[in-house]
Amino acid sequence: GRTGNQQSVRAADGARLLVDLGHLPATRGPFRIGDSIALSGVCCTVVAMDGAVAAFDLQVTDAAGQ
Repeated sequence: GRTGNQQSVRAADGARLLVDLGHLPATRGPFRIGDSIALSGVCCTVVAMDGAVAAFDLQVTDAAGQ
């Protein structure tokens, strides 16, 4: 399948991942806040949209899940 292009990652207490979804087929969108999108097999929730760029907040944990 087609994937979006990673635009940037910003570290904070976790990380915010920005992904440009603009080149995906129209049948895949439009995307909205609250939508769940699989990114490399991991379901992530859209927390913000800016045009075709979706933002996802990520929490970084160790292998033990802490």
